[in-house]
Amino acid sequence: MMNKVNAIICGLIFLLFSSCSGLQSEFYVAITGDDGNPGTASAPFRTLQRAKEAAGEIKRTGGGKIINIRIGEGKYELSKPFILSSEDSGPEGGYISYCGMPDKKIELSGGISIKKWEKTEDGLCIADLNAPGL
Repeated sequence: MMNKVNAIICGLIFLLFSSCSGLQSEFYVAITGDDGNPGTASAPFRTLQRAKEAAGEIKRTGGGKIINIRIGEGKYELSKPFILSSEDSGPEGGYISYCGMPDKKIELSGGISIKKWEKTEDGLCIADLNAPGL
């Protein structure tokens, strides 16, 4: 009889935790990802912007209280500013978090790499910032 009660309690606990998993969503971003992907660990997004949009979709549809965006290792060169506003905060009673994968180095770069430097006779280095391809 006691084993049956324990089994029922364990089953109820399992159902409780498995039903709560719908309150949490996760999206993944990776340098090798593609914004056409679903944003899963095996098929991540390429950009933070796409992950932000996916989080917004979850928030609008009531799909989760906790939304985690996991960022993979690498250097993310942003071609335009990545802006978060109050609209990008979590749903009521929840939150949206952006975090790097554990023990990985993540770099967000908003600058432009200047590769075509020329040295003048005076020893100065100059670059034409209007040149195509920099």
